[in-house]
Amino acid sequence: SLNEPEMQIGVKDETAVEKTENRVARFVILLEEMLRDCPTNQESLLSTNGFAVIGALLINIPPDELNMPLVKALQSLCLLLSYDVNPINSSDEAYSPLLHDIYQHILFNFELWSKVDHEVRIAHIQYLSVIIKDNLQLCRRLYGVQFMLDAVRLYCSSNIEQPDTACVLRRAIFGFVKFYMRHGIQIAEVKAILSFIAVTPDLDQKLEAIELITVLVEVPPTSLPLARCLASQDAQDLLVGLLHTPCNALKTSLLVLVRTVVDTCCKNK
Repeated sequence: SLNEPEMQIGVKDETAVEKTENRVARFVILLEEMLRDCPTNQESLLSTNGFAVIGALLINIPPDELNMPLVKALQSLCLLLSYDVNPINSSDEAYSPLLHDIYQHILFNFELWSKVDHEVRIAHIQYLSVIIKDNLQLCRRLYGVQFMLDAVRLYCSSNIEQPDTACVLRRAIFGFVKFYMRHGIQIAEVKAILSFIAVTPDLDQKLEAIELITVLVEVPPTSLPLARCLASQDAQDLLVGLLHTPCNALKTSLLVLVRTVVDTCCKNK
């Protein structure tokens, strides 16, 4: 469009670009330099949905290009966006529209990170952990329990070609869910987990989700409020229905959960 601002090209740190062998990481470093102290380029990238396009392109590049130099380049870009662009509003400290876009389309795009090797996946999970810890309320609102459960369902199936890879990512995502819920039980989130257990066809996903809420029932401060949610009529009906499964492992996990809920409620009568 003739009304859209054009990107201005002027790289201040050519050495950083030249030293990086990964062509995708070089592009991210170049983008960072173009955005630095340049509101015109920032506005252009935002108005053209640039990070949505970049995220879609990253999905289709060879997995070996999604390596540590790219992870470090993305982290450096996020650091720039945290300080260099005006926030969405005063309640979202340092959370700019561009930072929102890179979070949504790249950093929290688990389709992308389900393709990378073990070292890269661990590094990215650790970085997401920092983001979530530092921005708990915001991340819980935008990338909360339901978002994480959808990511597990879509990208962490045990039936894919690399089940060990799926397991690492799945356990990390469930770890994010546990972190959210340790900071306050919300009925809608409990219902989302129970629905997930009921509908997912993947046995490993079912068992790990049941293990997640069992652990939360066992340990304060989540034990009593979560136990009371699970003692509701709707939750009881769902759990009883699941107990009719022919799978012994699933039945055993459900019985442990039910016993833990009963014990917790009885102790706090």
